[in-house]
Amino acid sequence: RSNTKIDHVLVTRGNIFCILRIFQETIFFGNTKNGWTTSHSQIRHKGG
Repeated sequence: RSNTKIDHVLVTRGNIFCILRIFQETIFFGNTKNGWTTSHSQIRHKGG
């Protein structure tokens, strides 16, 4: 049970980092639709 809890926390952390990365990449790309689509598709492909 402890392992499952830890895994859940790690997954949640990963999602937060993914979201932060999206915002960072979007800002770096100048808030362009291409930048958002690229980062979003990459994370989707990786499985976030």
